[in-house]
Amino acid sequence: MNSKVALNIYGLKPREKLAKYQKAITQCGATPALLDPTPTLVVCAGSHDAARDMLDLIDTKEQELMNLRVQREQLMDTAMGHHSTLGSCVETQSLGNPAFITVC
Repeated sequence: MNSKVALNIYGLKPREKLAKYQKAITQCGATPALLDPTPTLVVCAGSHDAARDMLDLIDTKEQELMNLRVQREQLMDTAMGHHSTLGSCVETQSLGNPAFITVC
């Protein structure tokens, strides 16, 4: 009977998958019976590190995007407050004259 390796990565988040991958790389490296793995452990470590670096970059960019959205909301609140105040100013100065309001 041939045994199979169960990766058990279905449903895991990317960082959880990488943690399992790193554990496998470490365990395979500590196993003297595994003489010539394919891909090599160096290649595996490289692909792990590249994926980790990309996840780190994505996390950074997502945080930047979240910060930009907060700034956008603050700026939009300020702009719409000014818009409302400007509308009130036009109403006041128009003395109810629709022609004046239309021009502004």
